[in-house]
Amino acid sequence: MLVRNIGVYGPFVLFVMAISQLYSRPKYLFWFCVLISLNEMINRVLKLTLREPRPKRITDHDWQVGQQGSPSSYGMPSWHIQHAMFITIYMLFVQPSWVSFCISMVIVVIVFYERYADKYHTIRQLLVGAVIGSAIAYIGAIGVSKYMEYRSSIVA
Repeated sequence: MLVRNIGVYGPFVLFVMAISQLYSRPKYLFWFCVLISLNEMINRVLKLTLREPRPKRITDHDWQVGQQGSPSSYGMPSWHIQHAMFITIYMLFVQPSWVSFCISMVIVVIVFYERYADKYHTIRQLLVGAVIGSAIAYIGAIGVSKYMEYRSSIVA
């Protein structure tokens, strides 16, 4: 039961961890909020564009996560793993801490396992979500770092 709760709420736990770590760095916190919103929009657009169904669950007859046609009714890409990987990779580049990174990766593995084991997603949907979240975080973190360097060179 504990694993299931971590799996479901993992991205939210990681979000709170990130906010608490970035609170003393408001510019990085601002860009974190901008980029996680972009990550959310990309996830919704991809779900509504690809419209790949979730795997059928054996235990439920008429199981649906959301209303038919809403982004949450589709499985590609996985929202949970996309956000979990986004937060983990962004924080690795912006606020590096191996302890936080290891804790985050444990949460990511639990999220991945739970989403697959409970048949909310296929392995492919999870891997695509992980790659997209990681890519957005990597590009965003590099962009934010370059922007901060540029701003500090202008001020100096």
